[in-house]
Amino acid sequence: MESTTKLKAAEAQLATAIKLFFEGGNTIAIHTLAQASHEILDNLCANKNLLRGVIQEGLKSVKPEHHKKIINKVNEAKNYFKHADKDAEKMLSWNPKVSEYFLWDATSLHLRLVGVQMIPEIIIYALWFRLHHDDMWTESEGKASSLDVLLPNARGELGHLSKEEFFEASMLAWSRGAFDQKIP
Repeated sequence: MESTTKLKAAEAQLATAIKLFFEGGNTIAIHTLAQASHEILDNLCANKNLLRGVIQEGLKSVKPEHHKKIINKVNEAKNYFKHADKDAEKMLSWNPKVSEYFLWDATSLHLRLVGVQMIPEIIIYALWFRLHHDDMWTESEGKASSLDVLLPNARGELGHLSKEEFFEASMLAWSRGAFDQKIP
């Protein structure tokens, strides 16, 4: 018998999804684990009255009668991969790139819940996402990003690496203490 908490389960799912992501693993497994982790972390944030994930926060500005349609669309792939009771023969077209955003939002939710708890895969993914989606942040957020504090030369040194190379280099740097400073 094994015991765990919801937070530890979400961390395990998230870390595994991230490892699979960087290793070029199965996109369906990555998406399923990313969304499962995201859902737990989002609910844990709700239970602690913390800022929720992008989807739940975004729904605040949408008319209530449209919430179900949006949630169904956002969860379409997750539900397809989990169930076969109503649509056993249905084919799904989906974009695996959306998993990157679920992973990023899950890392943000995790940070809200635990603060700067150093789980290498989670921190490394957050840095990778920031490096590869730097245009998404406002000017004021970009000036003192976690990426710049942790790895001041990351854009030049790591920006050209493949996902696999980035993860390997970051894990090696982690093991050598390069991440020992605090994340702002």
